[in-house]
Amino acid sequence: MKEQIQQPQTVVIDRSRVEILMQKAGFETYGELAVASKIHSNTLVRILQGGGWQSKSLQTLAKTLMCHPFDMLVAKGFAEPSLAMEDREPEM
Repeated sequence: MKEQIQQPQTVVIDRSRVEILMQKAGFETYGELAVASKIHSNTLVRILQGGGWQSKSLQTLAKTLMCHPFDMLVAKGFAEPSLAMEDREPEM
């Protein structure tokens, strides 16, 4: 039997999602987004290339792009989320 190699599990800020959000928020370039978010352009490029990021950067980008932080995230190497909780009682 062949051994399956697992992909590393990582959560990244997805470039294509950010580009869609940029368009909706009226940003045409990464430079404009960097200036508006006060995130250094080199840091922004690293983040969008799948590099590490800090929660503060995610929060700042979300505020600048007027979106929820989860709108930008992709969990690579994980199964699709299963949020259907039909058996769960609603919280009061």
